[in-house]
Amino acid sequence: MTSNEKQIQYWIDGAATDISTAELLIKERRWLPGLFFCHLAVEKALKAHYVKSLGAMAPKTHNLIYLS
Repeated sequence: MTSNEKQIQYWIDGAATDISTAELLIKERRWLPGLFFCHLAVEKALKAHYVKSLGAMAPKTHNLIYLS
């Protein structure tokens, strides 16, 4: 597995974990932390896409617009 493939898998795994956490929180009607974990999941998915598309390390940002 190449370095980029490892990075992509790292971001995908993190996104999946965050989605699971968000689902649990939302089921408990804990909207704000649930939405926070949704944001984290989207951010990590976009970072995986960034690495796959550009072949570069994902930038250290939380800005979803920039990552998209």
